[in-house]
Amino acid sequence: MSYKIKSLLYFVCFVLSAFTYYALDSNQIHEQEYTSVEVVEITDENLKPAFLIETENLN
Repeated sequence: MSYKIKSLLYFVCFVLSAFTYYALDSNQIHEQEYTSVEVVEITDENLKPAFLIETENLN
């Protein structure tokens, strides 16, 4: 087989495997239904900086 035919065959197999994986994965996702929602409250106390930046006075 020539290089172009092998490349085309590999590409077709890749596309088929991607569609098969997507179909199987999306089928499992739709079985689960989310029935509750959790709300997270963010306050200023939670927003502390990870590190301090010190500035120099260049005057």
